[in-house]
Amino acid sequence: MARLSLTRLLIEREVQKIAPRLQSHVPLAAFADDIEHAVGDAVASARTDEDAVARIKEAIDARSHLIRTSTAVDPSLARQAFGERPSLYAQGRIVREYGEDAAKEIAADWQTQLGSLNPGKDPTAKPPAGNVKRERGRPADIRNNPWSKEWKGQERDRADAKAHALRVYGIKKCEQLSAEAGVHLLSGRPR
Repeated sequence: MARLSLTRLLIEREVQKIAPRLQSHVPLAAFADDIEHAVGDAVASARTDEDAVARIKEAIDARSHLIRTSTAVDPSLARQAFGERPSLYAQGRIVREYGEDAAKEIAADWQTQLGSLNPGKDPTAKPPAGNVKRERGRPADIRNNPWSKEWKGQERDRADAKAHALRVYGIKKCEQLSAEAGVHLLSGRPR
C-alpha cells in the first residue's frame, strides 16, 4: 500500500510540472487519474524511482495532444519580466501561466536567468545597422590596417601609422596585422 501512495505522489509531482501547460478543458485531477490508470502497475513494479518517473513521463508524452506546446508569451509581459527593468512579479506570472521550464526557456531567449534582476537582451530586436561583426583576432575593417593595400589613410601617413601601431599594440599584434595584409612586417614585401 505504501508503494501505491508513493506512486501517486510521483505522478502528481510530474503532473504538477506540466499543469500550467495543460489545455484549459482538461481537469488536472482527471489527467493525473488517467496517468495513474495507464502506468499504475508498471510504476509500482519499477525497481527505482528514476524508472518510475521515466514511465510516468512516457505516459504524459503519449498524451501530448492535451498539452500546449507553444511557449509564446505576450511580448509586453516578457519585456516586463526580462527587459531593461526586469520585474520578479512579471517573472512569477510567466512561471504561473507557462510553467517553470518554459519560463527558464524564455529567460534564456532573453539571455538572462529566471529570478535575476539583470536586464536581458530582447530576442526580437534587430541589431543596429552598420554593426560589423568581428571574427576573433581580425580587425573590423581591413582599411584600418596600415599594412593593407586598402588602407584608408594617406600614403604619406602610413609610416607614422605603422610606428604608432608598434608602440601601442606591440610587435606580436603588428606581426598579425601584417600577416593579415599578406606582407612582411618590416619590409612590406608580399609574403
